[in-house]
Formats: sequence, C-alpha cells, structure tokens
Amino acid sequence: MTTTVLDRDQWLEMPEPSKDETDYDGRTLLCGFIDTPIGCFGVVKHSLGLVQCAFGDHMDDLSYPMIQTYSPDWYIMRDDRVAAEVWENAMSYKPQPLSFCVSGTPFQLSAWKALRHVPVGKTFSYLEFATVMGKAWAVRAIATAIANNPFALVVPCHRIIRADGTYGEYRWGAQRKEWLIHNELKHLYGEFAF
Repeated sequence: MTTTVLDRDQWLEMPEPSKDETDYDGRTLLCGFIDTPIGCFGVVKHSLGLVQCAFGDHMDDLSYPMIQTYSPDWYIMRDDRVAAEVWENAMSYKPQPLSFCVSGTPFQLSAWKALRHVPVGKTFSYLEFATVMGKAWAVRAIATAIANNPFALVVPCHRIIRADGTYGEYRWGAQRKEWLIHNELKHLYGEFAF
C-alpha cells in the first residue's frame, strides 16, 4: 500500500483545559468564521489541532452552538483567520496533513481517518466505503460515524453518497453537499463536468 501525505495527519485526543490559570495555550481555543458561497464556515482550533469545522446559514446560527460546547472551561478567542486558512487550504484541493483534536470512539476515528483518503472528485456509496475500510459488515455503523463527523469539509464525508447515485443527506445541508461535490468536479474537469 502506498503512503500519502495524508498518512502524516495527527489524530490526538481532545485535551482537558489546563487547570493552571497561567497556562494560556492550554486553556484557549480559537474560534473563527467566514462567509463562503455556501454559507458561514466556522472553525474551532486548539494549539494542537482542529477541534471542529461546521457550516451554517449565518454566523449567529453557528457561533453559539460551537462556542457553547466548550464554555465555560475554555477561553474562547475570536480569530477569523483560522476559518479562512482552513477554507482556503481545503479549496486548493491539494492534500496536506492536518492535526485533529478529537473526542470519538476508535470506530468513529477509523471512519474519519479513512474519509481523509477519499480523493477529490471521487464518491463512494456507503457500502463501497465500508468495503474499502474492510468493514462491509458494519455499513450502518460506518454511516452513523460519517453522520457524526465533526470536521466539515476537511474530513470529506460529503463524498459518501447513496448506492443509487443520489447525494443524500448531509449534516450541514444537502445543498451544501451538492455544491461541494460539483465544485470538486469543476476543479478537476472544468465547467463541462456535468
């Protein structure tokens, strides 16, 4: 099996906030938002890696649920550059290793790691994806792990579609899923991809 740049991803357990009041990095999460062609894109980032990426219709719809998850234990600092950087890197369609701070089961992590290896512009049905993972027997559990992916865009669950070829649902909206897939195809094949 060939290794790829994505094999250098780091998957770290989400740390607890530091109890030391002077440990600024150990108690701080950066939270940023940008407007995109498909709505607001928000990112929460720890000094060790990405914590969450999500889409919403407006920043107000997205910011409160994202921040509420981590308050009051963490210092939340607004920095929209983190969202802009993640968006721009993802939209360049050049795979690059990322660091993630996650809370998930080993099974979920295996699905999310495998999703990172689905190539730009390629889609798999849930069964095909489960088979590639060597877990065809667990297709429903894999579908559930995909649905609970906390990293919109950078862990590309939008590339997993229904067996009949329709796009199906997406945690952040079916229209966003369609846009992401179509945009990848345009990037690869130009305007005449359809």
